[in-house]
Amino acid sequence: MEALSCMMKRALDKGLYRGLKCGSEGPVLSHLLYADDVIFLEEWTTLNALNLSRILRCFYLVSGLGINLSKCCVFGTEVNGFEKSQLAMVLGCRVGDFPFTHIGLMVGRNMKGVNAWGPVVELFRKRLTRWKAKQLSFGGRVTVPEGVMDKLERLRRLFFWGGSEEKAKMNWVAWDKIMAPIEYGGLGLGRLRDVNVSLLAKWWWRFKNEKGRLWWKDDRVVWLGDKVGGFSVRDIKLKIVANVYTEPEFVFDWNRLVPRKVSFVAWRAVLDRLPTFVALAKRNIPVRSNLCPVCDELEASVEHIFISCGLAQSLWCVISQWCKMPDFFLFSFRDLLEVHKYLRLSSIKANILQAVCLIATWCLWKKRNDLVHSGVPIQLPGLVQEIKVLGFLWVKNRGKMTSLTWENWCRFKV
Repeated sequence: MEALSCMMKRALDKGLYRGLKCGSEGPVLSHLLYADDVIFLEEWTTLNALNLSRILRCFYLVSGLGINLSKCCVFGTEVNGFEKSQLAMVLGCRVGDFPFTHIGLMVGRNMKGVNAWGPVVELFRKRLTRWKAKQLSFGGRVTVPEGVMDKLERLRRLFFWGGSEEKAKMNWVAWDKIMAPIEYGGLGLGRLRDVNVSLLAKWWWRFKNEKGRLWWKDDRVVWLGDKVGGFSVRDIKLKIVANVYTEPEFVFDWNRLVPRKVSFVAWRAVLDRLPTFVALAKRNIPVRSNLCPVCDELEASVEHIFISCGLAQSLWCVISQWCKMPDFFLFSFRDLLEVHKYLRLSSIKANILQAVCLIATWCLWKKRNDLVHSGVPIQLPGLVQEIKVLGFLWVKNRGKMTSLTWENWCRFKV
């Protein structure tokens, strides 16, 4: 397409083609290129149209790239329908009407209205369909008018929790918490509004500082975001985030040795946002009993399922012995997430121990669900074996510990 640009520039210089002049002192525009899409801009004359047709014919003969004129349209402003039809006949294309969509963007419509953003919302809806949400785990899902931004965020929220516009599912964690950066205790999905403002600021920066551009004005603006005064979208996003969120007392420590879906269960557990019997009852969802399905003694809360239940205590005792660690003294789920920090371990071994605790949490929760929904009893030896197998596969491959053998892993020689 660079050859076409050169031909159009030459035609402008020779006076064979007359483009549109931008203001009294601005440049003359003849065409706009994006990949293989072209918009030609010209004065409304039959001679201009004929010359454009000849230029496109020459381009075809030189490059071999033909243009399907039957898919092209002529758009005109302040001209009647008859004039549009006449020019369309000269070029051999169709008559188009405003507004129209070009490379996904609406052209010729007032974009301040919410309804004008319908195609964008529809694109979101198609991309974030319910069947895609069902195929992905939680770990894998991971200036516009105000009303439009709210619609888009709602579609993201429905997709994340696996619901649809016809039937929403329960949102166990506040959406603001999910969008928050990881360092602020969230999942790091980010707010669309922050991205939008940051990108608009980038255009504002270019408008003020890039000489030779169509939009340039002769005034200088300095960005104080960094020492050298250069603008950065990342910097402005960080400043927006710092003004929106406050640092929490506890920040979940995500571990790269395990899949995100594994850590996600622990992240929800520390927030007390897992669908335990107690949590379901608080949300007025009927349950047969609040008691733990394993011991049938105390209420099945997060703390009981993972810490105080007899099965959980036996599990942590076996894991501490396998990892050659002192017995874990746990009073809360948060203690479990931080146990690796209070033992005198190398950074590698501490990271592996944390991964083992996360895997054990995930496996225990999965086994508990199998018991509740399918009546499959939980056997401690089988649970421990599953933790060891998954831990070996994930730690060896995700941690790139190619020399790690199953024998050494079973002895926790890492």
